[in-house]
Amino acid sequence: MRAVALMFLPFMVMAANPVIDGVELSKEEKIKDVLIRSGEKSDSIIYLASYKTQFDGSFDKALEYVLDFPKRCNNSYKKERKLTAKDFECVYHNDNLIESQIVKQLKVEDKNPAIVDRFVVKRRIWNKGLHSYNDLVTVTKQEPKENEVRRLTVSYRLLKDEESKSLIEDPVPFDNAFYYTVGTYRMAETKDGKVTVDYTYETKTDHWFLTSSMVQGSIFESIAKGSRYAVDGIQGALTNGK
Repeated sequence: MRAVALMFLPFMVMAANPVIDGVELSKEEKIKDVLIRSGEKSDSIIYLASYKTQFDGSFDKALEYVLDFPKRCNNSYKKERKLTAKDFECVYHNDNLIESQIVKQLKVEDKNPAIVDRFVVKRRIWNKGLHSYNDLVTVTKQEPKENEVRRLTVSYRLLKDEESKSLIEDPVPFDNAFYYTVGTYRMAETKDGKVTVDYTYETKTDHWFLTSSMVQGSIFESIAKGSRYAVDGIQGALTNGK
């Protein structure tokens, strides 16, 4: 299990700051309970966000929300959809997401017995222009900790074109300013009926504008907002039962 964890989130902690790719993430800011760190490597910037919380409710409902990517989109972009039905009503609003499509049939099997689900998500987004990319989603069983009934890790990892083509037929083309992204939910059901979530988001960019010092504050704000959105929507799913 250690090898799997390292593959999806390749950072280690030295002293107070994490180190990724040999770079200490020394810049740190906390925004709306999301801790964001960053560091520069050559012409790239590495960001790492972390956010922990817990909810009262069903673990299965929480997991269902995390994995139901197509329900998170923007109804204003219905006419722009190419992968999904134009009359589909988004359940959870996402400002920039036009659509997501899940592909379960993969060309390459992962024989790790701890993996309980694995699929690719095609995404098309609008953010000052049309962008698209594919994510590999992996759901892995973990050993429960003390006072836990069960524990799972849900990771999604950005795929480049070559890897996408090796996994699925007809992937969407890679067009994204961030060349590396991994998001990870570490979810547990406790014996007293709570759902704990420890979410991390790691991303890297070498885009000339996004590495400018002028926009770093905006990027931190955006990553914090995205991290809260990725996790806080669980509460709505638990409350509304959708």
